[in-house]
Amino acid sequence: MTMAIYESDICGLCGEPGADKCAKWTGGAIYWPGEERPESDVVHADCEKEECRRAHAALSQLRRDRVIDDAKRYGMNPIPKGYPS
Repeated sequence: MTMAIYESDICGLCGEPGADKCAKWTGGAIYWPGEERPESDVVHADCEKEECRRAHAALSQLRRDRVIDDAKRYGMNPIPKGYPS
């Protein structure tokens, strides 16, 4: 028996089937500068977490602080849920 692959479960980051969560942007989350946005509204949780970590690591501490300060100034939370603090 073959399993049907539905377009709706294709990860917007890696392009593979089995996406298991809605992408951050669907809930209004903030992305780090340079963080890739998915091409669809569903992603693998691991893909999204890894991309978030990659973009975070690519920034200097000064740039991270500025992003956080700007987000606080405008009442937004720049740290995605589940991201280690």
